[in-house]
Amino acid sequence: MKNSTILFLLFFCTTCTTYDNAIIYHKYFVSGTHPLLRFDGFYSDTTSDRSLVKKYKPVFFYKNGSSFSSERYLIDTEIAAGASTNSLYGSWGNYLINADTIQLEKFQLNASNYERIILKGIISKDQIHWTSRKEHNETFKPVDYSIYFKSFSARPDSSKNFTRIKKKYNQ
Repeated sequence: MKNSTILFLLFFCTTCTTYDNAIIYHKYFVSGTHPLLRFDGFYSDTTSDRSLVKKYKPVFFYKNGSSFSSERYLIDTEIAAGASTNSLYGSWGNYLINADTIQLEKFQLNASNYERIILKGIISKDQIHWTSRKEHNETFKPVDYSIYFKSFSARPDSSKNFTRIKKKYNQ
């Protein structure tokens, strides 16, 4: 009996969902603005498969400072269907703008933990160039890639951004 209780407690502790603390987002958060950041579509790097079908890994930005980043490459119809039904698989987060610099803080599900990832980049016309990335509690590491804007009408509902409603992030 004692062994089964210990096993149960061990199992319970390993299956609990935990969250990294937010660095950028907090109660009364104001994201800042930049005239070149667009909200009428998404940003993405692209890839093409053998049939030359373009696939996107969309990152949506919202005027309230929320963001949603897809975790996989999708074609236009998958993005539209997932955005309208809020069934896209990805990470919610928030962004902070200072002059032409943007920091994107997102919380990506890894096993049963939501791990914080922060990307820093530069906003320019129809693109964001990422220059550094920080995962979980590591230090920033350099990266060098860009995501490009694509007009698109469908988008996930930003009220699903759990960082906006969890007490942990709103203190």
